[in-house]
Amino acid sequence: MEGLQTIIDNGDKKASYKLDHLYLYPPYSLNKKPEDKKSLAIYEDLTKKNDLKAIQELVTYHLYYSCNKNPKRDQKTGFSYMKKLYKIRNSQMN
Repeated sequence: MEGLQTIIDNGDKKASYKLDHLYLYPPYSLNKKPEDKKSLAIYEDLTKKNDLKAIQELVTYHLYYSCNKNPKRDQKTGFSYMKKLYKIRNSQMN
């Protein structure tokens, strides 16, 4: 994962998405627990750059999984990302 982190530092979005996926869904063979904080940090960094895919992933993370009553995921945050996604998409259409 360190190699992917180096590529991300150079600005490769595909590597960012891959590393994020590995943090949320680590391979069974690694016997690791998901690292939500690291995953969210990657997506939030991309969100600051108005990356639509990252914003959409955060919406899904917070809204879809919040029904599990997981304290890390909350609907209020999900809806705020949804509003941001709507504004960006709306501005691109005009």
